[in-house]
Amino acid sequence: MGKCNECLPSVPFITSMIDFVSLLETIRTSINNYFPVKNINAPLVTPLGFVGKMDVRLYTRLMWGNEYRDTYGKFDGTSIIHVNLLKDIYIRIGYDWTIDTWLREWQPTDIPA
Repeated sequence: MGKCNECLPSVPFITSMIDFVSLLETIRTSINNYFPVKNINAPLVTPLGFVGKMDVRLYTRLMWGNEYRDTYGKFDGTSIIHVNLLKDIYIRIGYDWTIDTWLREWQPTDIPA
C-alpha cells in the first residue's frame, strides 16, 4: 500500500487554527451582544426551616423595630411611649418585662414638677 497524499490538508494547520480562533471570537461577541448577563433576584421558597436561640431582650428590640420603625422612627430610650411599647411586646410574647434590667431601672427624664 502506498501513502495517502489526498489526506494531507491543502491549507496550513496554523492558518486553520487562526481562522478557528477568529470564528470563536465572533461567536463570543455575538453571545455577549444578544445574550447579556441578567441577574434575577427572587425570594427563596423552600420547605426548610430552622430553630435558633436569641436572647429575649434582643428579640423584643428587633420586634419593636419591625413593628414601630415606620411609625415612630428609631427607638428613643427617653420616650415613655417607646418604652411602654417595648414593655407591651414582652407581655404579648408571654414574658415579664421586669426580667429586662434596663426596662426595670428605666426612669422618665422629663418628670413634671
